[in-house]
Amino acid sequence: MKRGLRLARSLMGRFALVAALLFITASAVNWFLLRTAIEEPAEAVVENRLLALARELRGYWATAEITGVAPFGPGDVELVWQIETEDGAVYRSDLLFFEDIILPAPDDLSVSFVYEDIETPIGSFRTVMRRLIETVPAAPGGGGASERKTVTYWAAITTDRRAAIMEEHAAPFERAALRVFSVLALLLLVNLVLLGIVLHLPLRRLRHAAARFEAGAAHRIEGDFPSEIETVVSRLNDTLARSEALVERTRRYIGKIGHDLKHPLAIARNALDHPDERDMARRRLAGMEALLDRYTTLAAAVGPGKPEPAVHLLPLIEDIRDGMALIYRRTPLAIDIVCDADIALRLPRQDLEAMLTNLVTNASKHARSRISIEVVAGNPLRLTVADDGPGLTDEERRRALGWGERLDLAPPGSGFGLAIVKDLVELHDGSLILARSAVGGLEARIELPTRH
Repeated sequence: MKRGLRLARSLMGRFALVAALLFITASAVNWFLLRTAIEEPAEAVVENRLLALARELRGYWATAEITGVAPFGPGDVELVWQIETEDGAVYRSDLLFFEDIILPAPDDLSVSFVYEDIETPIGSFRTVMRRLIETVPAAPGGGGASERKTVTYWAAITTDRRAAIMEEHAAPFERAALRVFSVLALLLLVNLVLLGIVLHLPLRRLRHAAARFEAGAAHRIEGDFPSEIETVVSRLNDTLARSEALVERTRRYIGKIGHDLKHPLAIARNALDHPDERDMARRRLAGMEALLDRYTTLAAAVGPGKPEPAVHLLPLIEDIRDGMALIYRRTPLAIDIVCDADIALRLPRQDLEAMLTNLVTNASKHARSRISIEVVAGNPLRLTVADDGPGLTDEERRRALGWGERLDLAPPGSGFGLAIVKDLVELHDGSLILARSAVGGLEARIELPTRH
């Protein structure tokens, strides 16, 4: 039972089942069509014989009228016949005569041939009949007005003999058709087997590639696959790469937290033993709390995943600007925004918010009086945050984006949030570029691919 269920769930098992059903159905349909194509001409042979005899019966009747002797027609080996005139004269072939059988005819019989199956005491007959108004032929040397009579003609064959003749004529064609059918069935079977092999080989390669990945022999699913499978493999590899990046990111955060908390934690522990240094301990604890808050914000960023609804950037930027105005109300800053209202990006909202908040927060800490935020649509989309603060040197900009420095050793004015932004941007296949702004401070430019 379990094996049957596994077979039903297997793609190759389903293909084998469908292929078997297709083979049986196609074979039955082809054989039916071949049989029909054979039976129709075989049946036509018998019908044509009946028609030929029915046409000849007019001559039999005319001869009998002239000679006064019952007509002599073909024997009863295959066909029988009957002629009846309106004055009651009946002429029949030997079989009908000796069995004393008279074939009936419908009252509305016309000059056109009519086919009909008739049951008699000696079996069923297939008949073709018609009724004509004939001019009675005159004897040689006779004269006078010609007499006219209604004459009915029958040509018939027993259904058993009819079937035997049809079978006799169909037999050679059936043997030839059987050969053709066998070849067609074999070709169909070979095609199905080859199709199964064509499907099975890439699936087997995919299974082996997945096994190599699981065994750690490869960092991605590798192999040469058909385009349909390659599309799935490519997306799967993208997902694996993102998962690996997220795992590495988590490991980096954990190591960074441990590294960055160790030093201020040691200072706070030592300060607790000295009452006059408790303020130092409180400051260190506050710094660790801020550090944990930043890592918590970063951990909430999910990175690329399922399709996200488009986020319009202008309302989001305006919310962040208004929040900065509340935090820095004692030293108000002018925050200029250049962004069209219809610009939107298909990224998780919390990721966008984390990027923008960190950039604007960093700029707000170091700007003298002005911050500019500009968004330019395109692929990639460009988002720039610039301030008029002291800015950073080339070396300081490099270190500001690195994870190797301890927080309290970072360059002045770098802000821990820049490393967070860089990490988030790269998760979404983008880039973060630091440069000197036009007004002398720091310019942080994010470039993100536009996903539709």
